Amino acid sequence: MRRFIFVIIGLLLVMPFFGAARAEEYASLEDAKALAERAATLVREIGRDAASAQFNDPKQKWVDRDLYVFVIGYDGMMYAHGKTTFVGKNMLELKDASGKLFVKDMAIFAQTGGKAGWVDYMFLNLATGKIEPKTSYVIPFDTFYVGVGAYKPKT
Repeated sequence: MRRFIFVIIGLLLVMPFFGAARAEEYASLEDAKALAERAATLVREIGRDAASAQFNDPKQKWVDRDLYVFVIGYDGMMYAHGKTTFVGKNMLELKDASGKLFVKDMAIFAQTGGKAGWVDYMFLNLATGKIEPKTSYVIPFDTFYVGVGAYKPKT
């Protein structure tokens, strides 16, 4: 049952804030990186909690097409997400479609690498109904990371 709940949470995690986007509405990887960097700047200016409150507020400008900001502690605690029902929940054991612990991988990458970068995983794209490659640009802080994910362009 617990595994089923994690799968359901995982599916919901990829839902864009305002529903599934059409292909022409997909943001680029560059857009995802730019949004993550803007979010990290705000975190540096006003702190994690105040910034997370803004990221979680639908009246703010932190959702762009299929992109949204997430803030996750290295312990897996969700502080901000485009779908606020995940805020306050621990996502460390969440798996992608291939069984990869992608939230844990993001935490390890951010915590041990010490610099921003991309973490890849596979996830259900609700706009297409297919499992597709997704990547998140994560920016490390002392006890948490800020990120924005985007589906990889088809080649």
